[in-house]
Amino acid sequence: MSIATEVNWQQFIRENIEPKIKVEVLSSWKRSHQAKVNPYMENLIHIPKISYKKPPESKQFFNEVVDYINNCTDSTLQDDSAWIFCDQDGYVLKIRPNSEDFKHELIDLGVTERISFAENSVGTNAISLCMNSQESDICIEAEHYLKVFHRFKSAASPIFNIEGTRMGYCMLIARKNFTRTATLKYMISLLIEGVDRSFRLARSRARHDNLKGKIESAIFDNHLTPTIFLTSSGFIRQINNSAMQLLEIDNENRGETSLDQISTFTPPIKEIAHSGLQTNNIPMTIENKSGKKINVSVNRLPYYNQAGQFIGVSLQLFETALVQSKPQSNFKAKHTFNDIIGVAKGIRQAKEIAQRVAETNINVLIIGPVGTGKEMFAQSIHNASDRKNGPFVALNFSTTPRDQAESDLFGHAKTTINDNPVDQVIGKLESANGGTIFLDEIGEMSMELQAKLLMTLEEKKYTSIGDNIEKNLDVRIIASTNKNLLDMIQKNEFREDLYYRLSVTSILLPSLKESRDDIPVLVQSFIEHYNEQMGKKVLGFKEEIMERLKTYGWPGNIRELRNAVEFAIMLNQGEQFIPWEHMPGHLRLPLLYQKKVLENQVDDPLNTERESINRSEKALVKKAIDISNGRMNEAAKILGSSRATIYRKIKKLGIAPYN
Repeated sequence: MSIATEVNWQQFIRENIEPKIKVEVLSSWKRSHQAKVNPYMENLIHIPKISYKKPPESKQFFNEVVDYINNCTDSTLQDDSAWIFCDQDGYVLKIRPNSEDFKHELIDLGVTERISFAENSVGTNAISLCMNSQESDICIEAEHYLKVFHRFKSAASPIFNIEGTRMGYCMLIARKNFTRTATLKYMISLLIEGVDRSFRLARSRARHDNLKGKIESAIFDNHLTPTIFLTSSGFIRQINNSAMQLLEIDNENRGETSLDQISTFTPPIKEIAHSGLQTNNIPMTIENKSGKKINVSVNRLPYYNQAGQFIGVSLQLFETALVQSKPQSNFKAKHTFNDIIGVAKGIRQAKEIAQRVAETNINVLIIGPVGTGKEMFAQSIHNASDRKNGPFVALNFSTTPRDQAESDLFGHAKTTINDNPVDQVIGKLESANGGTIFLDEIGEMSMELQAKLLMTLEEKKYTSIGDNIEKNLDVRIIASTNKNLLDMIQKNEFREDLYYRLSVTSILLPSLKESRDDIPVLVQSFIEHYNEQMGKKVLGFKEEIMERLKTYGWPGNIRELRNAVEFAIMLNQGEQFIPWEHMPGHLRLPLLYQKKVLENQVDDPLNTERESINRSEKALVKKAIDISNGRMNEAAKILGSSRATIYRKIKKLGIAPYN
């Protein structure tokens, strides 16, 4: 039986003809018809919604599932897709779209929380098929009973907790141009396998130290954002380095310390910590150890133990504005050229140019993809220059709201707006006086601010917003970008005169994909660092796993590699060598899928997609053989398969013989 087409669907709906399609789909169509589901329904707003409140254990379970899938798929999924989580009866509990456009598309269809994907409500879909079979299933385009869903593909799988109880279902829905049906199917099945494996691992670790594991995972997942884990009474259980820097907390303050004894919070921190509700964008003002006041937006995520009892919260702090009366004096660059590790040609050339430039006072533009270490280079240049004893101040334009960027850069005078007093904001330029300012992701700067910055660089003077006092500029400018500024100039998105003012010297940083020889030495450096930080004794990776790391694409570059090593070491329970199962899921998924392809386990109902898979498979095998220089044993290790399978694939796919 074949996949249903639009013609098959029309025959069934309009003429009551039973087409030769998959039995499970046809049976579902019949039940949908008997349930009097309207196939031409264009909006699900008329579907009855449930009103019950999820129990704490169910809420916690689905939060953990969502966190796991977010970790696995952030860098692999397309924008035209979404994850939908349903309870045992098919009612939607959570929706996680991968773009605002797709979110609004689902909302327009009436796909919101608490509606039902059960067969008697919306007819045939991946969830209803999965509910009927209790196995992973797919529903492709015209197989959906509702015509409005014919533009989608969907795949679903049941989800079980660590006790083996079915908690509900997970569905991945995507527009029909989503990469491959087989990819859709195996992504959902492998991810759910990973959920089960992850929960079982967590259960094993919980026997040793359940709370510590949850805390470490929370801190890891958010380590780039200032994050604090508090008990329900407001005591610090764990705090990451970013939060320590923001609050000016020393290592001695880690542990069972009341946070409100270290810093002053408005509103009081206990009002935030005692709540078991998940809340985002809570406004708060913090006065840290040195008396500096900081406006932040707080995201609160509650945590429960296995008994469903509320045990504390993780707080993510997003700085919104600095409110201070005097410039800070603690802007320091911590990295030097000794911290830049690499033997590949590209990184060696970049380091050599940077060392020469450091001896001058000229402006520098550092170009490279996200995660390649642009700020590390900027700090190293500063620490090797005559300005090393001055401040190093950074401003990232990709994370700073455009309407706030000018105030952050130039400062704001003390004034009154709409009868409300506004305290003085010391700008980054003033804070960097006598030192270096690092303008990170300069391509995100507005055209208006570009013009003001250019004038400042030409005149060596500037004024703060709301002020009439002209200040002298004594800073070195180091800028960075991950964009092609020359293309932006052609599109009138970046000023040409500012570009040439900033790029007196340009330094090009290669992606990790372009410098794979650096992966082993980088990995070893990260292992040594996190061994010391976490008190572990990990030796490294075995050779076959290191080869996998060298073949992975690393879209997040060095930052992604560092995060992956940190994650693996965090999970380590005394093993000398890191097992592949301890690597983040988004690294494992492509390899698992590739192995399925190599072992002929992919069952694609569409011939065109099977051809596409064959092409991908051929390219995959050839790439592995090329990397291993024709040594079939090594190629087999890279692909996670056997030597016999490789030879069989060479013959089947018509790959030219290798001597």
